[in-house]
This record gives sequence, structure tokens and C-alpha cells, in this order.
Amino acid sequence: MFCGECGTKNKKGSLFCAECGARLEGSEVEATEEKEEVEERKESKPKKPMSKKRKLAILAIVLVVAILGIGYKLGSDATSPKAIAKKYITALADSDWDYLYQYIGIEGDNTFASKDIFKDLMSENNAGTEIANFKIKDVTYSSGNLNAEVDFVYTTKNNSSEQNGTVYLTKQKDKKYLFFDDWKISNFNKSSMVVEDYEIKVLKDSVVTYAGVEVDAKYKDANKSNEQYDVYLLPQVFMTSTTLKVVLASGLEVEDTVSPSSYYTSYTLSFDEDSLSEAEKTKITNQVKEDLTLLYTKAIANTPFADFQSEFAKDGLDLTALQNDYQELVTDLADAYNVLTSINFTGAVINDVELTSAGNLEIDMRVNYDYTVSYTSWNDEVSTHSDSDYNYVTVVLNYDNGSYYLVGVDDLMTYFSRY
Repeated sequence: MFCGECGTKNKKGSLFCAECGARLEGSEVEATEEKEEVEERKESKPKKPMSKKRKLAILAIVLVVAILGIGYKLGSDATSPKAIAKKYITALADSDWDYLYQYIGIEGDNTFASKDIFKDLMSENNAGTEIANFKIKDVTYSSGNLNAEVDFVYTTKNNSSEQNGTVYLTKQKDKKYLFFDDWKISNFNKSSMVVEDYEIKVLKDSVVTYAGVEVDAKYKDANKSNEQYDVYLLPQVFMTSTTLKVVLASGLEVEDTVSPSSYYTSYTLSFDEDSLSEAEKTKITNQVKEDLTLLYTKAIANTPFADFQSEFAKDGLDLTALQNDYQELVTDLADAYNVLTSINFTGAVINDVELTSAGNLEIDMRVNYDYTVSYTSWNDEVSTHSDSDYNYVTVVLNYDNGSYYLVGVDDLMTYFSRY
């Protein structure tokens, strides 16, 4: 396009001359035509269709976002206080101790607080709540949102009346699965279920079995043990009634029920009449009747103890105390006004039993006997009198492999009435 004023050639579509600045004739029309031509070319250019790969990529992004959203919602619901409480109550109703064990949070040495022991103890102690049905109600959060209370109503198997219950939960410091609050049950936790460093004191060289598990020597506390006693410290035990069995060096077996708690954190071996079965009581009373009859018979005849001590002896048994008791009986009978000529012990009842530091049984007993005495009357005639009576004695018995051996006896009667 040439300028009509100066003749200078200008670019097509220019409105003014680049040389003199005069307005170029026909420039607006040309510019408009050129613009329309460009637009026509654009409109006439065919659009490129979206590729299959791009479509799949967009679809994948949409699906991932949807899955993440659904997953977060499901995860949030599954870890909510309501959901945790529901699982907990269901486990209680089903006595699912295997599931509930996780709530205790036991760490470290769980030899005496294992899952198997927990299941056995809870089953034996009938710890189930007998829940027949329940319904979750409201959730109440603390002001700091660190604690929660989930209320619920329930009925039991033997009572259709609705009762109220509450599950207490505490939010943990760390998240669960990176994103969700981690709530733990407070009703059923270590502080309310476990005693740490439970102390057991028994006679030296005893074998201790706690909740069915033999206590290894590694749990012995060397600082508290001495020449007479062994003291064991169990790292963790459950706060529930548990069977403890002790077998003394003599072989005598003692079985007891212990109930550790925050108040009772130790146990010292004791023994009483309730520790003996009826069969063992019968064995003891029969042995005592036989031994006392023998002692008195020999004392009446003034027989030296050495001549019959083999009837009491066993290998390694110290009979010094029994020999002294026998010699005292001989002396007292010889000094008695009425002369004992015969005696037979017919019955015995155990009143009390204690365990000595040597591991022997010290038993208070009432014994019944038939006896005969001779005496000289006022006119120098020798007469006899037979009768039945009872008295109380204390015997000391050594136990070995199912047998009882007399090693001491106190309060032997030496006066026998003639009336």
C-alpha cells in the first residue's frame, strides 16, 4: 500500500504512513477484511479430539479423589469414639477376652500377664457382664477434646430392664493411620488391671507356680532373699483371683488363691487347716494317734529312746527335739501320783496349723484317748481305774514324699484321773 501524499510504500493493513504520517486510504477496509480472513481461517481450522490417554488420566484423578474421600470418611467413622465403644461393648457381651487384651496395653515382660493367662483368669472369674443387647447413645467430649464419654443402655440375659453404662476413652498423642484420632478405652487399661513387681515370699528352695507358670530363678530378688526365705518379684500380674502353688523342699504342696490389687502387692506363704485336704487331715490324725500311743507305751515301760527311734526316723531327720520331749514325758509319768499302765489314742481333731521356718507343720490338736491307771488307796490296797478323756497337744510333723514324721510334741498330759 502506497501513501497518497509522499508515495512511500507501507505494510498492508497500515492505517497511517510510516514516513509522513498521513492517513492511508482503504486501510480500514483492508484491515477489517484481513481480520475477517484470519477469523475465518481460525473457524475453519478443525478441532483436535481429546486423546484416550488424557481421558483415562482425568478419570483416574476423579476416582482417586473419590476413593480418598470415601476412605477418609470410613476411617474417621471406624476410629471414632462411638465405633471404638461399640466394639468394646460387643467384646464384653461376647466375653471375647482375646480381643479385649489389646486394650490393657501391656509392654515388656508379660510372662505372668500374657494373653493366655488373661483369657483363663477372666473366664474362671466369670468376668463377663452377661450383656444381652445394647444401644449406643450420646458422646460427650471434654473441654479440651482429649477425653470422651460414650453413654449406652443395655439389658442382661437375666433381666430385661434397661440399665445405663458409660465407656470412657482418652485420645492418644499420635495419630492412627497417620490421619485419624486414636482413642483408647480407659475402663479397661493397665493401671486398673495390672500390679507391677508383685512380691512372693516363700521358704527357701521352694518351687513356685503362678497362674500355671513356674517362676524361674531369674525373678528371685537377691537383696530380699536370705537363708530361710526366697523372695520373687513378678514384673506384671493381673488384678484378679489367681491360683498360686508352692512345693516346699520337703515335697509338701501348698495351694492358695491370691488376689493382687493396688493395696495387696505382695504375698507371704502361710499354711492353715484349710490348706489341707480332708484326705491329708485324715492321714495326719491317724499318724499322730499311732505315734502318741507308741510314745506313751514306751514311756510307761521306761524304754530308752535309742531302742525305738528307728520307728520315727528317716534319712537326715533330726529327732533331737522329739527325744527331749520323750525324756520329759518319762520323768513326769514316773513322778505322777496315779500310775499310767496303758493308753490308746482313739481320735484326733486338727484345730490349727502353722508352717515353721524349717518347713515343718506345727499342729494344735485335740486328742481323745482311753487309759488305765493304778493307784494305792488309803488302806494300802492297789486299785485300777479305766476311763476315757481328751486333751490338747501340739505336734510338729516333717513331711516327705507323702508321709508325715513326728519330730516334736508339746503339752503331753501326765495327769490321769482315777475318778
